[in-house]
Amino acid sequence: MREDLPKPEAAAEPDELAELAEFMRRNRIAIIVSCAVVLLATAVAFLYRQRKLHSLERASQMLASARTARDVQAVIDLYGNTPYAPLAVLRLAKMEFNAGDYAGAMKRYDDFIGRFPTHPMASAAELGRVFCAEAMGRLEDARRGYAAFAAVHTNHFLHAHAVFGNARCLEQMGRYGEARTVYEDFIAANPNSPATARAEERLRAVKRSIEKISAQTQGQQNSLQGSSPDLPEPPSPLPNFAP
Repeated sequence: MREDLPKPEAAAEPDELAELAEFMRRNRIAIIVSCAVVLLATAVAFLYRQRKLHSLERASQMLASARTARDVQAVIDLYGNTPYAPLAVLRLAKMEFNAGDYAGAMKRYDDFIGRFPTHPMASAAELGRVFCAEAMGRLEDARRGYAAFAAVHTNHFLHAHAVFGNARCLEQMGRYGEARTVYEDFIAANPNSPATARAEERLRAVKRSIEKISAQTQGQQNSLQGSSPDLPEPPSPLPNFAP
């Protein structure tokens, strides 16, 4: 190639840094505003998380240190949107039950079910209502509630409590034969349950009650037959009392 011929000009390469600088110069206000918005949003999110964590920690401390119904109610009033509010409602219901305010405790359980129907402890509140009914002397309502709970929640951690509640109501109503069946069914279905020993103990007590009633009934029959042979025989013992 001849050296005296003009050389073609090299293609100019784009200057990326210069273009970036020009873009930022033209849009500097928008960029500054966008950065400020992002920083503000980040700060707000951080403060919100910190405040939420503080509220959770404070609610936990208040509930753990609560000693009176007023203390527990304060957790509900101040931290009603935290996960500790449902637990506080249940604790308050339990405190009222222990104090003998069964109607108040039932109202608390109703409040829990209404406000937190999908909470994992909603079933515990349902059973709590049944305990209140029993304590208020509504034995047949309580018996049905216990039986229904036990039938539906067969693997629930409160299943045994429902079974025992059913049998306990039957005992209080003098229906010892039915109570015996409830205990026997529980023992047969749960031979390795920690509650089986308690069921066996109650079963023995129920059998003693049945034997006592049968003996009393038989003694009354013998007495009537011995003193008044012309009188008709008294009715036989109720089937539920048969040993």
